[in-house]
Amino acid sequence: MKSPDLLIGDYYSQSNNRISLQALSTISSEFTELIIAHNASRFLDLGCGSACVSRALLHQNDIPIVTFMDLSFPLVLSLNEDTSIPGRGTRNFCVADAQDLPFEHHSFDCILLSFVFHLLGDQGAVLRRLADLLAPSGLFLMLTYERRDLDTQIYSKYFPSYRSICNDQFCSTSVIRKSLFGAGFRKINVKGYKYSVEFENVESVVKFIRTKPYSIFHKIEPLKFDHYTSIFREKLIHKFGRGSVEYVSRVTAITAETCSN
Repeated sequence: MKSPDLLIGDYYSQSNNRISLQALSTISSEFTELIIAHNASRFLDLGCGSACVSRALLHQNDIPIVTFMDLSFPLVLSLNEDTSIPGRGTRNFCVADAQDLPFEHHSFDCILLSFVFHLLGDQGAVLRRLADLLAPSGLFLMLTYERRDLDTQIYSKYFPSYRSICNDQFCSTSVIRKSLFGAGFRKINVKGYKYSVEFENVESVVKFIRTKPYSIFHKIEPLKFDHYTSIFREKLIHKFGRGSVEYVSRVTAITAETCSN
């Protein structure tokens, strides 16, 4: 079985720079320590996508009950058929909107919101609902971008209804902290990581896009995927020419807990 580094590294195999790999590996290890410390046995990956982060977490700690939830039926179906997801516990798969979560009060011990916050419409309402879904002293884990980058430029293309939201809701960490506190979370911790990836040229970026983590979109809608990839390629050539391509952003890891009673 692959190490957590390699699990995450699969998604950045076209990169010559390991900063992003190191950052995400560190984050997954720190999240795993918290999950173990909280003895979390019921885990929700909300807006799971291809479940990159939760795969790394499950490799390090076999959580008994895991629910993968996403708005996209094809994505969830693909995960349901994926035999490479680590762990031997119960795996549930759910198609739902974050604005209308079909779960009962105190259904989970830990909820992961990985690179989804900027896609949410009413962010405050969703956070309040997540606080309700968590058991007392439940653990909330969140990863978010501090600004738009390669991932969101591509990903948002496949959710047209969220496109305007994506452009407006890349919140500062202070705003996110305030939103979490207002939703009832405490022990809020915010930590930033530099996320830098360098590609040899534009064609290396295109090759990366056509593999992981975006290959699932090619499987779902190949013509649409090829169309947007072609447009993105031309934009990169206009910006970087035929030389190397580097993008740098910052990933913010946020942890919080619900009240003990």
